Amino acid sequence: MVVFGAWIVSIFTGIVFISMVTHRLTTSQFGLLEIITDIVAFASYPLSIVSYWAPRDIGRGKKFGKTAIVANLAVSLGGCAVFGLFAFVGNSAVVSSIALFFSALALVPLAYWYRTANAILSVSKPQATAYTLLSTEASKLVAGYFLIFVLRWGLPGVLLSLSLSNVVQAGLGTYLARGTFEGSFSLDQLKVWFGSAWLPLLDMTPSIVILADTYVVFLVTGGYTVSGYYQAAFVIASMVGYSRYLSYALYPMLLKGEGERVIGVLFDLMMMVGIPMAVGVSALAPEFLYLLSKQYVVTSVPLMILAFSALASAFFSLLDYSLIGKDKSDIEEGNRFGNLLKGNLFLVPVMNLTYGVIYLAGVAAVAHFGISFGYSYPLIITLWASGQLILNVLFVALKVRRLGLRSFAGTGRPLAYYTLSAAAMAVTVRAVGPFLLSFSMPTVDYAVRLLILIAVGTAVYFGILAAVDKRSRERIARLPGIFLP
Repeated sequence: MVVFGAWIVSIFTGIVFISMVTHRLTTSQFGLLEIITDIVAFASYPLSIVSYWAPRDIGRGKKFGKTAIVANLAVSLGGCAVFGLFAFVGNSAVVSSIALFFSALALVPLAYWYRTANAILSVSKPQATAYTLLSTEASKLVAGYFLIFVLRWGLPGVLLSLSLSNVVQAGLGTYLARGTFEGSFSLDQLKVWFGSAWLPLLDMTPSIVILADTYVVFLVTGGYTVSGYYQAAFVIASMVGYSRYLSYALYPMLLKGEGERVIGVLFDLMMMVGIPMAVGVSALAPEFLYLLSKQYVVTSVPLMILAFSALASAFFSLLDYSLIGKDKSDIEEGNRFGNLLKGNLFLVPVMNLTYGVIYLAGVAAVAHFGISFGYSYPLIITLWASGQLILNVLFVALKVRRLGLRSFAGTGRPLAYYTLSAAAMAVTVRAVGPFLLSFSMPTVDYAVRLLILIAVGTAVYFGILAAVDKRSRERIARLPGIFLP
């Protein structure tokens, strides 16, 4: 719950940072920022080998933290080469300054460092990831204000802000994970991890394929603009996906043989928070997008769709944690390769890869035919978001079937309460909104009034929920605890 509380705080800090960025960058520059972020993700692909196996061993009490971080920092040199390759491809596809791409090169080794430290913390001290998150958000805001607003360095200033915040996150994460560094560097253990490299690479591949959506659209359309418009809506919709962090402690619990009984409880909590977030973002889609910049209001409909897609994606993550965390095929006796092929450690990434390939092919087709037929950017992004939502719902259903409905017994009635309360909240904010907000307001005044409107909607939702459901009333009384250790 502490981790979820930190992510709730990061919603507001994230909106402030993105607002600074979108008020200083054009849509095309914002799209370029997303492409650079994609390339950093592609270059970080190999880090998944160590970051996959190390937490499973550390979560079972072994001290391999030093081995994990040193190994991934060494592997990051290869990641820098991958970054250079994709940067040259991107630069040749659309004429731009190659220096802009390479000003982000430091993000690659930093990604290897902080993501490895976070992976270790996720199983050794899950609550500590909240502290690293809050530290990086604070440092990002301070650096961003100085570099983007005061010095007006534009996109290079944004990239430098991200680099500085990653240094803070990596350094603090390493310090907090120091208890796992007691053992010496183990080359033998590294051989074991890399001997089964195919599985974490397979597990990571779907994420890379899905992240490539904006990069593929950039290549198909020959520009950054469509990706920029999509990313504006996606950033806001991603707030809904933060409900997944309620289940952050589930994976280490399952690795230790605990937690199976709480899968349904965590799903219930996720929906109690996620449903009103999705409905609220949809109800206030134009208002949220205007906060970024008035040019993005045209993507209001895609944002409404993406909000519910993000909710399905959060449930997607809970199902993955449940299926993989319960799996013991990596420690069973006998043929390790054969055991892995039979378990969920193999099946889940195969399902996710199938999802990713279908999704990416659909995105490429929508972008190609959309541009060919002269569709507007908002229409292209609406079709893009709709396909994403349909696929998310379909694959969630498949994973629920694999896990079994038994884990979610008794959650039907609460879901009805959450939906009805969220609907009442949506009606309220749409009715009150015109009295509080105007697109002609100064940005800071507008942001404050939008926060007030969000607070009104939140009060309506939890007020109705507390009135109609005793169990929800008890949980609401404990909600302040998510911000406390």
